[in-house]
Amino acid sequence: MAVVYGESGLYVLEFSERVRSANLRPGDPFAAALAAESAVRVGRFADAEAWIECAVSIEPHGAKVFTDSAAVLVDIGRIDRALGLLEVFNSFRSSDIYRWITVADIHRALGNAEAAERAMLRQLSGQPGCWPES
Repeated sequence: MAVVYGESGLYVLEFSERVRSANLRPGDPFAAALAAESAVRVGRFADAEAWIECAVSIEPHGAKVFTDSAAVLVDIGRIDRALGLLEVFNSFRSSDIYRWITVADIHRALGNAEAAERAMLRQLSGQPGCWPES
């Protein structure tokens, strides 16, 4: 039902269903991440952050959880925490192009074109990481 509510613009009902789903599946990081995304749509940023932390604690090595969570954190203005998640994600050495596209999108949204370009190139073998050199 959450998808139907969301596609119908009934975001409060969508959020309610996402929370119910996440509570019924407490070990599912993706249910928690979806609850976080829904929380943002209804302006419940503290709830969004709490669901992000839940997702990350359930799946502490999940590339998708970390990149999607970082994107939500950027949406709610928690830039430092989002960049922290991206640093952890970078340590995973993920080869999933879709994760790197998400990282590039985050850097682009933050106005860091250089880091965005490195993120797009990162998934190619032998390319440098997406973090500026110290």
